[in-house]
This record gives sequence, C-alpha cells and structure tokens, in this order.
Amino acid sequence: MILKWKFDARLSNNLQLWETAPRLRIAVVQAHSWPGGYEGRWHEHPFFELAVVLEGACCWRLGRRRVALPAGEWLLLAPHRKHSEEVAAGQRARMAWIGFDFAKGQEPEGLRACCGEKLVAGPWRGDMEGLCGVIYREAQQPDMPGAEARVELALRSVLILIARAAVGEGRTGNVPAPHRRTQAVRAAAHTLAHNLASPLRVAELARYHGLGAGRFAARFRAEYGEAPREFRQRRRLEKAQRQLAETSLSVKEIAAACGYTDAAHFCHHFRRATGLTPRAWRQGQAGGAVATP
Repeated sequence: MILKWKFDARLSNNLQLWETAPRLRIAVVQAHSWPGGYEGRWHEHPFFELAVVLEGACCWRLGRRRVALPAGEWLLLAPHRKHSEEVAAGQRARMAWIGFDFAKGQEPEGLRACCGEKLVAGPWRGDMEGLCGVIYREAQQPDMPGAEARVELALRSVLILIARAAVGEGRTGNVPAPHRRTQAVRAAAHTLAHNLASPLRVAELARYHGLGAGRFAARFRAEYGEAPREFRQRRRLEKAQRQLAETSLSVKEIAAACGYTDAAHFCHHFRRATGLTPRAWRQGQAGGAVATP
C-alpha cells in the first residue's frame, strides 16, 4: 500500500485521494468558502499543503507567527506543520487546497525552504487557479481515461510555479524588488534552513551578510515573525519529525543529523514542542495516527 497514514472518515466527503506513481504519491484537493469571523482549529497534515487564496483574504496562524494572504497569494506548508486559519470579521475567503507527497527520496531539493512563507503569484495567478481546477475536476471523474495522468502533470506544473514564485519570478513591474537588506535576510534564512546540522552562529551569519546582529535579528523577525534561533529550531524539529517518520535512524543519529549536541538535548526540545518523546511520536506515526483539520 502506498499511503502511510489514515484519514479521518469525516473528511471522506470533502477530500479526494489520488495515488500517482512513482514520484508524486498522493494529491488531496478541496475547495471551500469561509465567512467573516471564521476561526479554524489547530491541525496538521502528513503531506505538503498548498493553500491558494482565490477571493477575499485569509490569515494563517503558525505558532506565534501570523501570515496574512489576500487573493492571488499562496502558502505552502510542510508535512506535520501545525496551523490554523482565520478570516477577519467583515471579510470572507474562497480557498483552494492541494495536498501532495513524494515517494521516498524523491522530494525536490529546496522545496521545504519555500514552506511557511507567502508566495506572490504575480502573472502566474491564472495558471495556478487553472491547475487547481484541473485537479479538482479530474478528482470528480476518476474513471475517465487519463485522469490520473492529468493530475500528475498538473501537480508537476504546480511545483514549477511554486519555485518561480519563491525566487521572485512572479513579480511584475508594479511590484518593487525586495530591499537589499531584505534579500540578505532571506539568503540568511536559506542558509540556516539548509545547514541545520552545522553549529553556525547567528552573529556570524549576520556579519557574513553585511548586517549587525541587532539589525539582522530585527529584520529577520519582521520578515519571518520569529527570531533566527526560533526559525532554526523549528526547522530542526521539522527535519527530525521527517526522519522519525521515514527512516529507521536511531534517536541519537537523528539528533546529530539535526544539529543537536546530544540525544538528551534533542529529546528536551522535541518534547517541549510536541508533548511527546521522539520514540512515542514515531510509534504514533507507525500506528497510523490520524491528522485532522
């Protein structure tokens, strides 16, 4: 069986599941409208989730961070990223979601660096909304010839648009390029996210990008809603969860791979964030724990 998790039966009328081979394993599509004043529950999913704001505006709560998206912007969330959604009073939001996962070892490099940050669609807005429509329509008629192939092709195109939006190719002439210091902060965040096992000091990273430690920390928090150390800690825990769920590495090996000085230090931070020890969390995943929104 390709799927490694189970879905809450209450969701079966809203979510369509696709098994695609061999690289993209599953697509989950959903379209929904929320009224003003809506506040969702905290939840997580065992797959990547791309949220596309079609009309109105919506705000995501990611821990202590808030990411507000108007129509034409997207948000990509990594697997097991706890979040909730809310719509301000007097507003409304019409949304589309695409959930997807990959066969082991096939996840595109750098995809997780796009997670948790708003993606501006720019000229790709119509393309993305069209792809959402293709996936949703094909999910309604799974017995049609070529339906599965169309879903996989559409998902591959979605990944390309995510990559383009992440590097700024979605900007138009009316949207200014980021300030030099903002670019430096984003480059530093990329360095942190891709060197989790390194004992890289934040002050050294700031100096490397030409910023003082205080100004760097302030700009980083303004850009990402959290301090550099909190950002790195969150990414380390996300990587640890991924390795606990997908590999047979020991807790000690995972601790080292994620940049913790020892297993005890890792277990302390993991339990503080999840309420479970790494072993208990892994056992829950192996037992088919249900992720509900």
